[in-house]
Order: sequence, then structure tokens, then C-alpha cells
Amino acid sequence: MHTIIVLLSVIVFTVYAGASESKFLINTALVGMSKDYREYDKNDVILDSEKSKLNEMVGSEFRVAYLEEYEKSSAEIGMDLLIVGGKTQYVGSLLTSSLGYGSYIGTTYNFLYDLALNYRYSKSLGSGLEVHTGIGLGYRWWRRELSASQIEVYTWASLRPEIGMSYSIGSLNIGAFLEYQWGFDEKMAILANSENPQTSVNLGFANILQVNIPITLQLNDSVALFMAYTYEQQKIGDSNSVPYIIDSTNYEIYEPRSTANNSYVKLGVSIEF
Repeated sequence: MHTIIVLLSVIVFTVYAGASESKFLINTALVGMSKDYREYDKNDVILDSEKSKLNEMVGSEFRVAYLEEYEKSSAEIGMDLLIVGGKTQYVGSLLTSSLGYGSYIGTTYNFLYDLALNYRYSKSLGSGLEVHTGIGLGYRWWRRELSASQIEVYTWASLRPEIGMSYSIGSLNIGAFLEYQWGFDEKMAILANSENPQTSVNLGFANILQVNIPITLQLNDSVALFMAYTYEQQKIGDSNSVPYIIDSTNYEIYEPRSTANNSYVKLGVSIEF
């Protein structure tokens, strides 16, 4: 982790040396998130699923960045914070039930925080076309409240390489970016209840493939409006097992393999100064 941070610092310092113009950027956006989450047992049979619509999980995204512009290129270092919360419909079964998928339907409350420090270098190819490459470090915190006695908190850090292209037509800019979030230090904590102390498991992995399509309309030299659609495919590997007590009976439980296909719609404003 220390080596990665040092490497990012060297890259940023090297590229920023000799820059011709600098500015700061602040973005803020309203966010709606739709979720399609599924867990599977070791035989790939579905255990449970959770779904939400865009208006059922909502929040905000904030970005602050420092930009250096050159004659035909630019370099940017920034920090992003995404905060989203809301409910999903749970379809599955109770922990001790043998009735299987669909025997229990309920509501799960989710709270998601995603923080990232990132660096992007952009190169103009002429005629309004630019290519972009970037690297980032991120941290995700996801609280999943299935019931008052079953609350799970997922956390992991990630290394985030990115590539993309954008095209400008007058004051309109359209982009397409692909980012892969390679997770490490992946854990899930099961919060304490009346029968169990707080415990945690080590997730097998936690990786995300993300596609982002932003559309920006520049109103003047300092203010722009933007809309973005983001799709992400999340995969989590099954964890180790831990002892757990349910209704005074001892069990061994683990966090199963899961997938999530999430979509975000973002509407916001960008200010340069």
C-alpha cells in the first residue's frame, strides 16, 4: 500500500512539472442507484437476491480535483465521495430454514460509501477527440441491514486502473470510460446481537468492473451541467466459516459467493476556478 502511494506521488509530480495553466474543479451530483444482487451456494444454486429501483436507493456524489493543462494534454488529481442509501427487496429464506429460495420475502436497508483518490492523464488527438488513462486507490464501505439482529458490514480497498475516450462537439462533451477495481483486504463484519459477539470473515475476493458514460454541457468558462450513466458488475468470493448461534443452536456460517449488477444515474453541476 505504501509503495503504491509513493508511485502515484512520483507520477503526479513528474507530469505536473512545467505545466502551463492550473485550476480547481468541484463537482456535485444527485445519484439514483438500481441494484440486482444475488448470492449462491457452493453448487452455484441461488440462495437469495435483492433488487431496487433507481428511486429506492438515492444519494449524492462529490468530487474535488486539481487540474494542470498543457498545449495538447492535461493531468488531474482528484478525490471522489459517493454516498447512497435506501432499500432493496429481499427474496430468499431464513437462516435456519430448509424451504429454499423464495420462501421468505422482506426488505433490506443498504448504506454505501465509496471514497477514491485518483489520477488521470488526458491526451488530445485533435478534432475534439481525447484519450484518457488513469489510476486510483479506493475504499468501499457497505452496510446491509437484513433485520434488527442480522447486520453485515462489507469493507475493502481497491486499486483502480482506468482507460477512456471523449469527444467534444462545441460545448457538448461525451465520454466513455472503463475502470477495473481490484480489491484487497476484503472483509465482512457481522455485528453483535443478543446471542453472538461481533465477528468478521475474510472474503475470497471483491472486484468490480465499471463502465461510465458522462455527458457534459459547458455553459460558460467556469460552469457546466452533466449527466452520467454508470454500470458496474461486482463479484465477491465466498469466505471462511465462523461459529454462530441461532436460537441457542450452534452453527458454522460463511459469506457465500455473490454477484451484483448495479446501475447509477447522476445529475450534477461542475464548477472550475
